[in-house]
Amino acid sequence: MSRRDYIPLVEKLAAAIGVLFSFSYDDRRSKSAEEILARVSWDHDPIPKAHGGPDKHYNLVPRLRADHVRKTATRDVPMIAKVRRVARRHNEHLARMAAKSGDASGTVEMRATMRAKRKIPSRPFPKVYRPLRRHRRGLTRGWRR
Repeated sequence: MSRRDYIPLVEKLAAAIGVLFSFSYDDRRSKSAEEILARVSWDHDPIPKAHGGPDKHYNLVPRLRADHVRKTATRDVPMIAKVRRVARRHNEHLARMAAKSGDASGTVEMRATMRAKRKIPSRPFPKVYRPLRRHRRGLTRGWRR
């Protein structure tokens, strides 16, 4: 029995991408592995790179270049901009709260400047437990006879 020939990882990846995106056999055969891989870009899908998304296999999704550009423009860029806006406004709010509390540095978090709220005690309601009563059809609970 002879050993199989070694298949480079680039060829395996190009074959997987070609099948995944349903490229025709003629299209795959006429292009090199590098040309097939050039039609695909890797998207940081669950966690964007701008939010610290890792370059690991579990955070990367292969997408055709046009689809990746469209997704980035319509979903990722607005989401990243919103996160930055919210963070900037939150930091401004913390600075205002620190200024009100007399902290000159303006970096104290609001939780540290606010006192803990007092919990209002609840009224003690009597707990009434009615025993189970025997009934001719079995056990019952409460006022039923």
